[in-house]
Amino acid sequence: MELKEKQVLVVGLGRSGLEASRFLSSRAGRVIATDEAPQLADQQCLEELRSSGVRLELGGFSRETFLNSDLIILSPGVPPWREPLDEAHAAGIEIISEIELACRYIRVPMLAVTGTNGKTTTTELLGQMFRRAGRRVTVAGNIGIPLISCVELQRELNLIVVEVSSFQLEYVRYFRPRISILLNVAEDHLDRYESLETYAATKARIFSRQESEDFAVVNLEDPLVRSMIPSIRAWVVGIGRGNCKAPCVAIEDKCISFRLTPEREEIYPLGGIRLQGHHNLENMAAALAAARLMGCPPERAMEAMEKFSALEHRLEWVRQINGVDYYNDSKATNAAAVVRALQGFSQPVILLAGGRAKGDDMTPLRQAVSKCVRQLILFGEARYRLAEELDGAAPIEVVSSLEEAVYLASEYAVPHDVVLMSPACASFDAFTNYEHRGKFFKETVKCLPESDHMPRAAVNAGP
Repeated sequence: MELKEKQVLVVGLGRSGLEASRFLSSRAGRVIATDEAPQLADQQCLEELRSSGVRLELGGFSRETFLNSDLIILSPGVPPWREPLDEAHAAGIEIISEIELACRYIRVPMLAVTGTNGKTTTTELLGQMFRRAGRRVTVAGNIGIPLISCVELQRELNLIVVEVSSFQLEYVRYFRPRISILLNVAEDHLDRYESLETYAATKARIFSRQESEDFAVVNLEDPLVRSMIPSIRAWVVGIGRGNCKAPCVAIEDKCISFRLTPEREEIYPLGGIRLQGHHNLENMAAALAAARLMGCPPERAMEAMEKFSALEHRLEWVRQINGVDYYNDSKATNAAAVVRALQGFSQPVILLAGGRAKGDDMTPLRQAVSKCVRQLILFGEARYRLAEELDGAAPIEVVSSLEEAVYLASEYAVPHDVVLMSPACASFDAFTNYEHRGKFFKETVKCLPESDHMPRAAVNAGP
């Protein structure tokens, strides 16, 4: 990709935008980096960019700058409808994402993971499988380092595992993973996409450049994912329950079975697995398929699955107090993720949900809440909307803050209950991101006292 005579504009100076600007500073004729924020937290990085010749335009987007650029690198946090992107597109200026920029320089095989839920768990598990097999691997993209950082690292690597969001896939053109994994598609980010179908089509772009010598690992249990199979040119390996046909990874009661052909089957027992929930079995099955297709030895893959624990903010056990287990699932920012979390528990659940709505339909939560939840405590901007949509599914309390929700849950909880913070909403009403929200929840739980008081639920139950 020849950039020496070109003006390149990087739009959005989050982590990937900053790294793309740094990468381009020595390769393009002129680099301009712009962000709507008048100031950014990483002042040291900005000074480094200035000293390397990058021109910074902060506090807004300049139409003239956009239209005078030869190439635009769009950060995932900037929606594609923002002006003056539409004018630049109409003028024929190429607009690509940071992962598309990176893939034009990367020659190491890439394994890419996307889906509404489970991306990070699957990506991290794949990384651990290959590390145990002695492969020189890094995880990048929507997790870890931006993919563009791997251009300089690739001479030290055997392969790269990339977590890819729908936002990152919006402007890919030549992005071609050796193996693509699509875990699931559920309602999410409908404040950005006009429909579920549009969102699903963006996810499907992960397969768009693959050919017959590549692999596509897809979840056969998800109707939207299954509907994409006829248009996939790569060799498809399915993930399903029980009787799925080879090539597939079958999830059974006590094992996962990798069936490359009808005559060739590998059995991976589940007795020593730590991760809870059927959704995590799907994540493990997907990781196992990709790892084995790339030559990871079966014993190393099995070892990684047995040693792997829940990641922070993803059904993360926090503490047991007075016989009650508290779980942090702050990463669950859509209804489907909360449903999956609830399905992982056999005990009664006190569910803490709320935050900033993303335009998604919350009614799919009703069935899971009515089946699993003994008490529902709603907080944040969306609390009244959630209360309306989930009315009658479980007893509801509405509070103003997450802190108040935690203390109220501790009053309702009785021994053998689970208190689960699985919000179904974005965090930006009160927190910087879902990590900030999860850490706040954990700190609040750790401050709860051990006590012998009779819980409110027991008081309300009567004699």
